[in-house]
Amino acid sequence: MVRVNRDPYLVLGVSPTATQAEITHAYRTRLRAHHPDTRQTPSSQTVDEHLRQLLAAYALLRDPTRRADYDRATAHTAKPPPHSPTGPTPVDPPLAAAIQIPITYRNPTTPAPDVAAPPLRAGPVRRHR
Repeated sequence: MVRVNRDPYLVLGVSPTATQAEITHAYRTRLRAHHPDTRQTPSSQTVDEHLRQLLAAYALLRDPTRRADYDRATAHTAKPPPHSPTGPTPVDPPLAAAIQIPITYRNPTTPAPDVAAPPLRAGPVRRHR
């Protein structure tokens, strides 16, 4: 079995300018897809090797000092490529599109000024032994 050292940014499907939150999100998404307990296909060497590459890529990119050393060694810069107007292409397509959820705000009804009701009622207090 020949081990190919792949670019950890390609394994996770993120750009070299990705934030730590984006790297973590990509790792967890791909881990769910390739984990032996959650995947639908039986275990094979290629799938297991991809899982090993995924774990190694995240171990390298999650530590800021190791990531900076890797970027310096491989000449990854913090700038996107000049001829890429849309940025890097992810390896996997996005799982779900963003949806709009309507939020309704309601003003609480105020009691009449002649009624002196407390704004909050508390019930009896119980002591637990």
